[in-house]
Amino acid sequence: EMVKKILIFSIILFMITNCARQVKKIPPPEGPTETPEIIAENYVSDAIDFYQEQKYSEAINSWKKALQIIPQDAEVHNFIGLAYHRSGELDSAITNFKQAVMLDTLYYQAWNNLGYLQFLKGNYLDALENFYQSLKANPTYEQARLNYTKASEILEGRLQIQAFELVEETAKMDSLEMQIANYRKALEIDSNYVDAWNNLGV
Repeated sequence: EMVKKILIFSIILFMITNCARQVKKIPPPEGPTETPEIIAENYVSDAIDFYQEQKYSEAINSWKKALQIIPQDAEVHNFIGLAYHRSGELDSAITNFKQAVMLDTLYYQAWNNLGYLQFLKGNYLDALENFYQSLKANPTYEQARLNYTKASEILEGRLQIQAFELVEETAKMDSLEMQIANYRKALEIDSNYVDAWNNLGV
């Protein structure tokens, strides 16, 4: 268990994976019906429950219902992007992250998420720019800083992408024997890859 915990910290690319939002509101006692804002928040809350249960299609549908009422809510667009990412629909995720940062240019988590998805798609220049925008909005955001550094190393040829991808995948494996073998393969590709040396030592 300790080995797994240590390895998790060695995975370099990060994105926001949790959804946090205000809890459900209830209608005021003096009002016979819920306001549109309360209805929207209830859709958002229901979607968060679906997301946490890994029911991503249901979560997306519920968030989209919320957007019919609050279409300018950047956070909801970001949430939908997360669910599409979890569903493997990267293009739809990118579309929603782009919408989130268009609505709120200082939404540094969404900028980072957009960069992460662009990185997965192999759009490294776009990813680098997105990480930069995240840091511009929040210079202390550690995840974006780490992502920016790693993307820069790959673009500048200081880190081989094949070694990076191999280490990323290996860190998710349960078999220590497979991990050891793969980290050694990564080091054959790039003998200067510090993260591979670190994980192999662990």
